Order: sequence, then C-alpha cells, then structure tokens
Amino acid sequence: MATFSRVWSGALLLGALSFGARAQEAAGAGPAPGYRWYVGGLAAFQTFATTSVFTAQEGTIGPLYGYLGYQITPHLAVQGGYMQRSQSHADSFSGINNAGQPFTYAQTDTYFNAAVPLLLRFRLARQPAHRLHLDALLGATVLLHHYHYENNNTVTGQPTTQTELDLRAKNGYITGGLSVGFTLTPHLELTAEATNNWYLNARDYYHWQVQPGAGIGLRYHFNARRAG
Repeated sequence: MATFSRVWSGALLLGALSFGARAQEAAGAGPAPGYRWYVGGLAAFQTFATTSVFTAQEGTIGPLYGYLGYQITPHLAVQGGYMQRSQSHADSFSGINNAGQPFTYAQTDTYFNAAVPLLLRFRLARQPAHRLHLDALLGATVLLHHYHYENNNTVTGQPTTQTELDLRAKNGYITGGLSVGFTLTPHLELTAEATNNWYLNARDYYHWQVQPGAGIGLRYHFNARRAG
C-alpha cells in the first residue's frame, strides 16, 4: 500500500511538473503577431490643387472616405482608400434675339474629382495594443480630375449644345498626417485623422501649398488585434 501511494504521488508530481512546463512554454511564446485585415470609414474632407491641362482649380472632396488595410506587423500597416465628389454649376438667361425669336442660353460647368490614397500607417508606441494610440500616416495619392464646360442654346424650341472644354488629368501628391485612435471593442476603433497633400506635378507654386484634410469615423478589424 505504501509502495502504491509513493508511485501515485510520483505520478501526480510528474504530471504537475509536465503541465507547468507546458504552461510556462506557452506563456513565454506570447500571442501570435496580429497580422489582420481591417476596413474604415470616415466623415471627411480633403483639399487638392488640381490641374487639368489649361485650368487650375482647388477642389475639396467629401463627405465620405473609405479604406481597406492590412496589418503587416503590430506597428506597421498599409491601406488603400477612395473618395470622390462631383460638382455642377449652371447659369442661364432668356430673351428675344435680333430676329425676334425667343431664346434661352445656358452655361454648365461640371467638376469630378476622385482621390485614391495608398498610405503606410505606423503605430507611434512601444506597446501597440494600448486603447488610446497615435499613428503616423505617409504615402501617395492619385487624383483623377475631369472638367467639362458646355453651352446650351435653345431658339424657338430647338436646342443646340456646344462643348467648350472637356479636360482630364491625373495629379500626384505626397500625403502625410496623424491619426488618433481609441479602441472601443477588440474589433472596433474610433478614429480621427488630420492630413496634408503636397502637390507633385509640374507647377511649382502648388508644391508646398497647404492642402489639408480631416475626418472622424470608425475602423473595424476582422480579427481581434493582439499585442506584439
């Protein structure tokens, strides 16, 4: 009986030591890196100096901005986004021409701007899993710009349309800024951003012009993010 008791006690001790070793090994290994996909949406605006051949305008895009990102390491992510805005302005007047015919004359300007930013997001913290965190943003943005101007003239009910300008251009920018985030749940964050766009195209007087942007919204991680 005493022999059985000693054998049983030894087995229990060996099992406990084995379980403790496995637990310590698992604790020492730490959680797996949080390589995760995420999506975000902001109520936002971005301003750009846009150039389309002969015209130069300052465009503001908003009010919505969406993006998709991938967490490469706990501190570094890459994301691509999209936002667009279409604006139209028309002026018209009516009267009687020299031939005594009633006419209506209208001018229409249409602007379309679509921004596609590709940005790196770097967590400015030694411990990236803090609930309140600050990220640096840096990358490039391509702006697709379309300007259309036409005249519409209607005389005695017969309309004629003449296109005066139809201009398209791609404009490049360096985009940089800061993003503040607050973790609401393991998957969801509240975020606010402030950025600036530096013009890269040939017109020098736009290069260092302040072209700010800002927004506030939510970011959703498809898997719970873990500390690195």
